[in-house]
Amino acid sequence: MRCTSIRSIRRFSSRKNPTTRITSSRSVQSTPRHFAYVKIAEGCSNMCTFCNIPYLRGGFSSRTVETITAEIRSLVAKGVREINLISQDTSSYGRDFRGSSTDLTALLCSISGLEGDFWVRMFYCYPNTFTEATLEIMAADARFCRYLDMPFQHVSDAVLQRMNRKITRRQIEERMQLIRSYLPEVAWRTTFIVGFPTETEADFEELLGFVQEGHFQHVGVFTYSHEDNIRSAKWGDPVPNAVKRKRRKQLMAAQQTISLQHNQNRVGQSMRVLVDGYSEETDLLLQGRTEFQGPDVDGVAYINEGTARPGSFHEIEITDAHAYDLVGRIAEPD
Repeated sequence: MRCTSIRSIRRFSSRKNPTTRITSSRSVQSTPRHFAYVKIAEGCSNMCTFCNIPYLRGGFSSRTVETITAEIRSLVAKGVREINLISQDTSSYGRDFRGSSTDLTALLCSISGLEGDFWVRMFYCYPNTFTEATLEIMAADARFCRYLDMPFQHVSDAVLQRMNRKITRRQIEERMQLIRSYLPEVAWRTTFIVGFPTETEADFEELLGFVQEGHFQHVGVFTYSHEDNIRSAKWGDPVPNAVKRKRRKQLMAAQQTISLQHNQNRVGQSMRVLVDGYSEETDLLLQGRTEFQGPDVDGVAYINEGTARPGSFHEIEITDAHAYDLVGRIAEPD
């Protein structure tokens, strides 16, 4: 996929959903100066049965490519070194523009056309709509982090169907295989829900076995929360809270072992990190993140030797590893 047609992208005023298009590029940066979150859309149209976001925030409504690119250009000019793209369904960006070819691929092409040394990281990418064309753009520009936050929520076909996820386990595995063919070093972050009303012990054991296969670097596990205003409420809340907590604990324990294995495989490697500043644990250490570690949700890379400024990129040699964090020393001068 070549980014040659971005300048010809037009703005369209007609919409599939009766929502207001977001065109403003003005935002308030509340993160440290060197990284920022950029919201590319509001709302959601997926209608998962366990979620009421479509009712609270309305249908999916994308910002224009132009306003997003302008915001990122401005942030990079101010010294931001990491752009984190966020929405309720990042993969579906632009699909609400009726009659338009604008999609996530077009947005990434536009971002790729910007100058500067910065990372781009994507959060909340639905597997259903994540395309091969998008992967081609990511693979062609090393500034796109080899990292994907892709919530699967479950892998049992019966549970996925009742969740209205519009995907099967086989399709999830096929999409993962496609992604790895373009991004062999990709680090996965995903989330799962345990204790969904129709989840049986066999469904959970299938999910546990899937996690134990070792696909993921980062996993979040949530217990199902019963609410009256969600569609899954019609099935009640039959799974006891104690069982939900037990299942969550089992999944997290399995993933902790896998995360440690992934991190131990990094020992001895030289990795690029974005330095965040002094460690939150002690001012005797610096901390940063590799491209495989997202801000606020994943572990960090502690730096116990060398000096560096916050917001700077450095190569570090990984000397030790823990379940969630790496330890290393700066391998080249500031």
